[in-house]
Amino acid sequence: MELELHFEGEGATPEAVEGIEDWLKNEQIPGLVIQRKSQPSQSGAMGGAVSIDILGPISEGAKSFFRYLEMRRPRLRVKMMIGGKVFEVDAENLKDQEAVLNRLITIAESQDN
Repeated sequence: MELELHFEGEGATPEAVEGIEDWLKNEQIPGLVIQRKSQPSQSGAMGGAVSIDILGPISEGAKSFFRYLEMRRPRLRVKMMIGGKVFEVDAENLKDQEAVLNRLITIAESQDN
């Protein structure tokens, strides 16, 4: 199972994504694997577009990622892709994060069974 996080916007810098990666790694979730993928920024776009894949225990990785967003409120948009479903959130102005997180977890757990 894989959860892809695609970051866009002013705050979607390689350094910001590195901070997210560090956060997830420091959580020391057994079996969690983080892989970074970068895309070139589009002409006229502010910031670049960077993606990371979370492999392994997606539920725990997603919970940790949302804790990071709640605490840091970075200036970026996140597109989350899992099991053919796409969810988008504005990290600086989180709304319905609990519903999005619960849906991600439900999808991840249904794919694991």
